[in-house]
Amino acid sequence: MTRSAETGARRAGIKLGIAYFVIAAAWVLLSDRAVEFLAGSAQSLAFLQSFKGVAFVAVMAVLLGGYAARLQRVESARLREQLLASFDPVTRLPNSHSFYEELAEQLRHCEQSGGRCAVMLLDFRDFARINDGFGRAAGDQVLQNVARRLQALPRAPEVIARLEKDKFALIIEDADDADVPAAIAEEIGVAFRREMTVDDNVVLLDYNISYAIYPEDGDSVSALIDAAELTLRAAKRIGANVAERFRPSLLHTRRRHFHIESELRHALNHQGLSLHLQPQFDLASNALIGAEALARWTHADHGPISPGVFIPVAEQTGLIDRISEFVMDRVCQALHEWRGRGLPEITVAVNVAGHQLDDGRLGFFLQKAAEEWNAPLHQLEIEVTESMAMRDPDQAVDVLSRLREMGVSIALDDFGTGYSSLSHLLRLPVNKLKIDRSFITDLPENRQQLGFVRTMVALGDELGVTLLAEGIETDAQRQHLLAIGCRHGQGFLLGRPMEIDAFADLLARSAATTRPEGLLNLLASRHRKTAR
Repeated sequence: MTRSAETGARRAGIKLGIAYFVIAAAWVLLSDRAVEFLAGSAQSLAFLQSFKGVAFVAVMAVLLGGYAARLQRVESARLREQLLASFDPVTRLPNSHSFYEELAEQLRHCEQSGGRCAVMLLDFRDFARINDGFGRAAGDQVLQNVARRLQALPRAPEVIARLEKDKFALIIEDADDADVPAAIAEEIGVAFRREMTVDDNVVLLDYNISYAIYPEDGDSVSALIDAAELTLRAAKRIGANVAERFRPSLLHTRRRHFHIESELRHALNHQGLSLHLQPQFDLASNALIGAEALARWTHADHGPISPGVFIPVAEQTGLIDRISEFVMDRVCQALHEWRGRGLPEITVAVNVAGHQLDDGRLGFFLQKAAEEWNAPLHQLEIEVTESMAMRDPDQAVDVLSRLREMGVSIALDDFGTGYSSLSHLLRLPVNKLKIDRSFITDLPENRQQLGFVRTMVALGDELGVTLLAEGIETDAQRQHLLAIGCRHGQGFLLGRPMEIDAFADLLARSAATTRPEGLLNLLASRHRKTAR
C-alpha cells in the first residue's frame, strides 16, 4: 500500500472510532430520556423501548457502511497507483520497474536451482518517424500491435515488458539450451517481417535484437542488462533486422573504445591532432588541382593512430564535431597563408559527418573559420558520402544548396557505393563526383569494373559535373582512367597524404614546373625518400 493510501485508511479508521464512541456514549446517556420524551403513554413507551436497540444497530450500520465505502475507494486508489507504478499505460505490459524486479527474482531462482535464463532486448529503428508522420496516437497503436505480436509468439516468454519508448525486454526462463533464445529471436523476426496497418497506413518495422545468458554473460541484474545493452548497440551498428548474442570481445572493444575516447579528448585539448593533405591531379597534364584534408593523430606513446580506429569513436561520441572544426580552421589558415605567399589557388576538400547535414551548423562553422582567417570560401569543398546524402535527401538538398550559395563546392564521395536512386542524385547540388576506390582497385584487368567506371564517367558528363577517381596506385590504372574520360584523380601513385608544410612546398614547386612530366618526377622522388 502506498503512503497516500495508508494515510487515507488511517484517517478513516480514526474518524470511525470517534464517531462510534460519540454515538454510543450519547445513546447510553440520552436514549432513555429521548424515549420517555417521545412517548405519550405507557403503551407508547413500551413500544419505543422495544425498538431502541434496533435504531442503534441501524445508526451503526449506516456508519459502518460509509466506512466500508471509504475503504473501497482507498483500495481502488491503491490498485490504480499500483497499476501505474508497475505497468506501461499504453501496452499494458510490465514497465521497467516491474521487469527489473521480475529479473531479480528469476536470477535468485536460477542461482538456487543451478539453471540458466536469458534477457532479450528488442529495439525498433527510427520509430520516431511513425510519430512524426502519422501522429502519436498512431504510434501508440503500433506499440500495442507490437505487444500483441510478442505475446502471440509460439514460445512467448512469461515476462514481456516495455522498458522505454520503442524498447522491449523479455525474460527467457528456460535457457539451459542455448538455442532457445536464438529460436525466440527468429520467431520475433518472422513476426515483424509482416506489415501492420494503422489508420489505413501500412507500417513495416525494422528492429534489432540482443540477448545475454545468465550466468556466463552476467551474474547479476546490472551485469546481465549491461551485457544485453552492449550487444544491442553492436547489433545496431551491423544494420537492420539483426539479432546478436553477447560476446566477451564486446567488453574488450568497449574498454578500448573508452580508452581511445579519453586519449582523443586529451589530444583535442592539447593540440595533439595535425592536418595532412592528399594532393589531387589532372591526370592528363599532371597539374596539381586540389587536395583532400585529413585529420591525423600521432600518440605520444603509441605513435600514429589509424583514422579507421579513432574516427568511428569520434563519430559515436560526438567528438567528430570538434575534429571537423579543427580541420576547417587549419584549412582556412593554410589557404590564408598560401595566398600571402602568392601560391596558386587550389580547392581543398573537407569531409563531414552525417549528422552535420542534419543540425544546420555546418555552414556556421565554415563561415566562422573563413572569416577568422580571411580565407576565400570558393576554395573550400565539402565532401559528403552518397549514403549520407540519401538518408534524408530533402534535408541534404537544403543544406548543400545553402553551402553552394555561400560559394562552397560540393563533392559526392564514395560515388557508386550508396545504391541511391538517380532521381535523388539529380536533385543534389554537387560539383564533383568521386569514384570510390573499390571500382579502381582491379583496373584494367577487371572488365566489369572498367565498364562500370565508364558508365559513371558518362553520367558525370551528362550531369555537367567533374569526375575524380580515388585510390589510383598504378600507372596502368591512371592510363585507363584517362582513356575512358576520367581526367582527375588521387591516390598513392600520385601523392600520399602529407603535412601542410610539405604540401605547400609541393604546391610551390608545381607552380614552377613547366613540363607535364616534371611534377610526377618530383612526386616519385618524394616517394623514394619516404620509402627510405
